[in-house]
Amino acid sequence: MRTCVFTLRISLVYLLLLGLGCGPAPRSERMPIPDIPGQPATSTTAPSLPQSAHIDFSGFRLSENIFRTQLNVSRLDDLYATTRDTVSNIAIISNCDLDVLKAFVANGWSPLVFVAFGKQQLWAISSYDDTSQEVHLENPISRIVRPLQYKEFERAWATGSGSKCALVTPGRLTEARVHTALAAYLPPQQATKVQVRSR
Repeated sequence: MRTCVFTLRISLVYLLLLGLGCGPAPRSERMPIPDIPGQPATSTTAPSLPQSAHIDFSGFRLSENIFRTQLNVSRLDDLYATTRDTVSNIAIISNCDLDVLKAFVANGWSPLVFVAFGKQQLWAISSYDDTSQEVHLENPISRIVRPLQYKEFERAWATGSGSKCALVTPGRLTEARVHTALAAYLPPQQATKVQVRSR
């Protein structure tokens, strides 16, 4: 009988010790889930312009009609009305600044601007370079290229077409499409201030 009681007590102590050791597993730090190859990484960086961008002459094909026929026009808004028979898709962009023009070039669109060098002249912007602080203006018919320092360009543009430019594209540009293109390079508040009139 004593042996049974003794064995029972040892069994109870053993079960008690076993029970104490079977509590919840200790908490450990969660392992971060590794990036899965092929999935795009989420980025929190702000949009920014590339340091330089260039459009080759093939980007000017649609603008050539304007440069052939609109030499007497001195306002971008007049281009909208006078090119109805020759240009299908033109957009007049308002509230531009130099960064907006650079974003258009980075997107592959060549903005057309009037600049005043004694008289108003229509030019297509083909490239910019932040290192040299230059913008390149081109005439797609004569192939003349005119490099200008940013400050010099902004002065000539301010007295030419001011804060406006024109875009000639294969398809119609809506304001939403322009804002989306600009948002890839500029802060949202800068992109959405731009206004678009297009056909």
